[in-house]
Amino acid sequence: MTTDLFASSADSPLAPSELCFAVQPDDTAALAFATKAIFVGTGGDVTLRTVRGSEDVTFRNVPDGAVIDVRVIAVRATGTTAADIVALACWAAWDSVPAVSGERGAQAAAAPRPQQCR
Repeated sequence: MTTDLFASSADSPLAPSELCFAVQPDDTAALAFATKAIFVGTGGDVTLRTVRGSEDVTFRNVPDGAVIDVRVIAVRATGTTAADIVALACWAAWDSVPAVSGERGAQAAAAPRPQQCR
């Protein structure tokens, strides 16, 4: 068993990600949880919506293996040519699933629990 010396530390947007899940770009669906950042395995363009954004924005020519340090609520299929996208999020978000309301809460409650990435 691995000892986690940071298990009792509070999470923050600046702390390393504790939750990773694959992102399937979609033109209408939001992610179950807002991210701290996204990892782009295979480069290209990434069209996304930020947590405070009212419109989508496209990051062009993102290289393979790049991390985009943006809090994201959606990655769009239209305009996204990059692949192998992984969300980097907060593990504590799973503890708040019942408190999340609306469509995103329903998606989160129905989603399989992702692997912890520490």
